[in-house]
Amino acid sequence: MKTKKGENIMKKRKKEGGLPKTSFVLLPEIGLEDSSMVISNEHEVFKGSRFAEIPFKIWYKLLSRTKTFAFQKECTHVVDGKEMLNLAELEIKLFIEQIVGWEGVTDSKGQEILCNEENKGKIADYAPAFANKVVLAITQDLQYQGSISSIMEAKNNLKNSGAGN
Repeated sequence: MKTKKGENIMKKRKKEGGLPKTSFVLLPEIGLEDSSMVISNEHEVFKGSRFAEIPFKIWYKLLSRTKTFAFQKECTHVVDGKEMLNLAELEIKLFIEQIVGWEGVTDSKGQEILCNEENKGKIADYAPAFANKVVLAITQDLQYQGSISSIMEAKNNLKNSGAGN
């Protein structure tokens, strides 16, 4: 993860054995109020693509439904009298807003790119296939986690109702 605050922390974590193997990681040391999630080049979305060959990790945050709906509204335009959602515009907004850090994201010379608003925008503009796959991986992870949460909630409700006995 390349941020000024987090660079030394991540080096220390690597030295101490690295990050947890699960996709859930807490990074309170760099001021993330909420938990943050991580995807890597090993995610199924990247399989078979050139991105699968390049080791990287990308940390992202969850967005509120309100924020997501606001982005959708901003990216909806009237074309020929019909409202049309510009998916490319929405993906750029989601990529810039959700990504909180990365490791292994490099330029053409192999230099690590600092994770900041400007560079996230440049990546979304100049490497849209990569940004698209990152947003897709995040979406899939969130859908999977939502499914797991729903299953766990249903099990708890069943158990609490006494119907599961």
